[in-house]
Amino acid sequence: MKIIHGIKNLKRQSGPSVVVVGIFDGVHIGHRKIIEQAVKQAKSLNARPVAVTFDPHPEKILRGRSAVAMLASLKHRLRILDELGIELCLVMNFSRAIARKGALEFMQQVLIRRLNMKMLVVGGNFSFGREKVHTEAALEAISDDLGFDVKIVRPLRHNSRTISSSLIRHLIENGKLRAAAKLLGRPVSILGTVVKGRQRGRTIGFKTANIDPHHEAIPPSGVYSAYSKLGSKRYKSVLNIGIRPTFKEKEPTIEVHLFGIDRRLYGRDIEICFGKRLRSERRFRNKDHLRTQILKDATLAKETLRDVP
Repeated sequence: MKIIHGIKNLKRQSGPSVVVVGIFDGVHIGHRKIIEQAVKQAKSLNARPVAVTFDPHPEKILRGRSAVAMLASLKHRLRILDELGIELCLVMNFSRAIARKGALEFMQQVLIRRLNMKMLVVGGNFSFGREKVHTEAALEAISDDLGFDVKIVRPLRHNSRTISSSLIRHLIENGKLRAAAKLLGRPVSILGTVVKGRQRGRTIGFKTANIDPHHEAIPPSGVYSAYSKLGSKRYKSVLNIGIRPTFKEKEPTIEVHLFGIDRRLYGRDIEICFGKRLRSERRFRNKDHLRTQILKDATLAKETLRDVP
């Protein structure tokens, strides 16, 4: 997938495109349904499936929320969009100037003039521009004026509620990972960069990678089985989320041990896909007791991941 940051860096596309527009936080099953429809329509029209997304999150700009807990950071979202078949993604810097654009102006200047859009695929709860165009009639009037087709995908529902990023975020932060995974259409995961920690794992003979998550929703503290994606490879893993009470620390950390790998990973991005929560975090009397428990955790993690390829 080709990624273009900023409208100024986007040359006018000569070939036709089928476009989806949104934040796509988490790229949950509702988003997937829209994206898969766009890829399908692009194939039938001999066009290019294109996504337009925004960064930072609009709520950060419009409502002053300094830390929006995303389900998936921009880099994480782009990975998933690529996997779903999007061939070009335009990442637009969201600003108050963008928010002031009308729907007709945005579609004409960006989607038509730059992306050569022939079809727009949207979810049933779409909203465009400062006037918040959100009805089929209003969108079809614009499409008639600008000469593109519209495909509306009905929203998916779960227990009478429309599936949304906020619903899934609530499930993850409350430890309901199985329910969240069902709505994501994939395991709950976080993407982060390996940073240098206090190297506690080395002192007890169990090396871990300290993860700096990319502003993503984090499950509750505890020990989990997981598998970690490092480049094109997957490794069965065990990880701990918490404050390491045995060492009387206060700052929360995410530490993961990848089975079968014994080298420094500083600066590398790792996607951690959560499996089963094995236990809560607790304080041990000393390092030896902690090490004994970690070895038990590792054995149990391997058991729970036995059927994971």
